[in-house]
Amino acid sequence: MSFLVFVGIIKSMGKHSKILTFILLLSTFYFLLSVQAQASFFERIINLFSSVSEGPIQVSYRFFVPHDTLDPWDPWPPGTTLDLPENGYLSPMAFPPLPGQLFRLRIGIKATADWSASNRRLKLQFGKLSAGQTNCATITAWNDLGALGSGADWRGFDMPITQLANGAQITVNKLSGATIKGSYQESNPTPFNPAVLKDQIIEYDWLVQNNITNSSLDGEFYCFRMVNQDGTSLKRYSQYPKIATTKPFVNSTSSTINKNVGGTINMSNTNGTGLALVVPANYSTFSQSFDIRNLSVNDFLDQVGGQPSGKLGAHSYVYQMNAERNNVATSSFNENLTMRIDYSDSEVSSVDESTLRIYKHDGNNWNAQSTTLDTTNNRATTAINSFSSFGLFGDPTPTPTPTPTPTPTATPSSGGGGGGGGGGTTVSYPTATVTFSGRAYPKSTIILLRDAQVAATTVAGADATFSINLSSLSGGNYIFSIYSEDRDGRRSSLLTFPISVISSATTAVNGIFIAPTIDVDKNEVKRGDNIAIFGQSVPASEITITVSSEEDFFGKINTDKNGTYLYNFDTSVLDLGQHSAKSKAAYGGEISSFSKTVSFQVGKKTVLAKPVVKVLKGDLNKDGKVNIIDFSILAFWYKKTGFPAGFDLKQDGKIDLKDFSIMAFYWTG
Repeated sequence: MSFLVFVGIIKSMGKHSKILTFILLLSTFYFLLSVQAQASFFERIINLFSSVSEGPIQVSYRFFVPHDTLDPWDPWPPGTTLDLPENGYLSPMAFPPLPGQLFRLRIGIKATADWSASNRRLKLQFGKLSAGQTNCATITAWNDLGALGSGADWRGFDMPITQLANGAQITVNKLSGATIKGSYQESNPTPFNPAVLKDQIIEYDWLVQNNITNSSLDGEFYCFRMVNQDGTSLKRYSQYPKIATTKPFVNSTSSTINKNVGGTINMSNTNGTGLALVVPANYSTFSQSFDIRNLSVNDFLDQVGGQPSGKLGAHSYVYQMNAERNNVATSSFNENLTMRIDYSDSEVSSVDESTLRIYKHDGNNWNAQSTTLDTTNNRATTAINSFSSFGLFGDPTPTPTPTPTPTPTATPSSGGGGGGGGGGTTVSYPTATVTFSGRAYPKSTIILLRDAQVAATTVAGADATFSINLSSLSGGNYIFSIYSEDRDGRRSSLLTFPISVISSATTAVNGIFIAPTIDVDKNEVKRGDNIAIFGQSVPASEITITVSSEEDFFGKINTDKNGTYLYNFDTSVLDLGQHSAKSKAAYGGEISSFSKTVSFQVGKKTVLAKPVVKVLKGDLNKDGKVNIIDFSILAFWYKKTGFPAGFDLKQDGKIDLKDFSIMAFYWTG
């Protein structure tokens, strides 16, 4: 009704009606535009509050060793059996990266509302906790991850590898529940996101370098978080990646070792002690850059919670080592490296020197290593196959027990007798004893060599433990070697121990961990088929299998109660051609060296390997049995000379009852 009246008024104005109509329409347009603008403004306000209440959440993370692929396969730290779990922070015991070292950090971000594609970009920040603080949420000063080459404490790093391009989409999600693949980042910010639905988790991968100067290391913690590109925080942080720093190291040395030649790295300490690392030829597929640093043993023990139970420190330093190629950390080696710690008399003044052993920290506990002692020259030596933190410890010096004063007794007088016959005088020369003990395989044969000759044999128990004593040795230098044969006749790799034997003393080599045996069921396998990799080790141990190609592939499996293992490897990931496999065992915090290497061909057909024919010890006529026939043969040669070498079961140069005892052990009837 009012609209019609309004139109009538306009018509009554005659020639001015057009002007009024125009003004009316213009006013209406501006009014509507104003309403729309207000609506847009309020819509933006509503969206802003909505984005705050429904913003993303940082829900998970995991640290990885830097490698040259988009898929980091080795959880931090490198070279140990300890794998930090998801949402496991880098404590002082977890070998936090030292200045200059790199790590990969996967972070999961959960969307609480749908993200359209290209909706947002994110970046990484770090902050330092105040002394005594543990909650990352208390940090008020956050810093962006430093640009490449910057002076920031934590900065990005340009990995010089083609497949690791900054901003490339990751290929595999590693975090629980993550289904959306974000990007690999060497610097801030991330690219625009792919589409993410509500409650989905997108995963990002950051390559970070520790750039803290040694003098600034104070043992405190740093935390990491992702934020929006403009620096505003996410809605919530249910998990913060956290890294401890070490105390300042005392000394460091580095060297690049040629893979074909090997070499030795020496570190001299100010107190006259030192460390030597002997790297053999063919230790790795590629030449590596080695870095050794030592820390005050007291600083290190303060951070990790003390020395091995019941032991005392016997050296002023703990050594941390690292090997890498093109900034990619090396987790293990093809051959054992020899590490020697030179200690001083003053360092062991309160320690029973005969109990000294090198210990390796696995991130949770100290684990004693098989150690050769040279107490004359104050040297402790061990073989290592991966890096960690190493220290020297021993038992406290026992309190001496007072010796009671003997009561003198009267000596009866001797009657005058005739001169006795001139009896000869027997001169006794002091001799030495060496003992070897450790783990092999259940009821396996252990063979000990002295200077490449069989010196002794024994049989391991059902739990795979063994002990061999070798006595009546003259003082001097020897090279002892030890290996084992599994129940199918396969031999382990050889462990070698150069030992300086001292007369009238016993040298103990404890904690030996013989490498697993290994074999494959095919000489050639059709690409895409499985190849069985199997062998024997300690019961209930964890076997790590490495299949070597241009890129190494890894698998893990546990042994059964008999120590046997079998791993079916899918060859579809391998190129056509020659490949090899090796294995090592972990048990009770200790790690064996690698096994022998077995080779196989990946081709277009399958060729089965011939099964190993086990020759039983004592099977003298080679008929696969040890029975009365073999007994008769051995009886013929009893205490005779000129017998065939294989008939001397004890390998002591004669045939006696000891050889019959060995035959009885292998008796099949």
